[in-house]
Amino acid sequence: MAHSPVDTLPPTAIISTYQTNQIMNSETATDLILFLQDMSSDNDNQAPDLELATDYLESQGVDVTPAVINHAARLIDINF
Repeated sequence: MAHSPVDTLPPTAIISTYQTNQIMNSETATDLILFLQDMSSDNDNQAPDLELATDYLESQGVDVTPAVINHAARLIDINF
């Protein structure tokens, strides 16, 4: 039986790769939206930008991957 390349990786490498490709979880997404709403209400209802979102996510210990950036941008588009 042929083995896939994944079979040769240690379990931690598989988990790490899986987590890197994931978007943020729903709790983090909700916290981000609430943070951005607070910031926009404090800032003359100006729409928040992606830099503010990524700064917040980094401060929360989120690995800001391209998938996370895309997710944050989508949340901003939907909610603001």
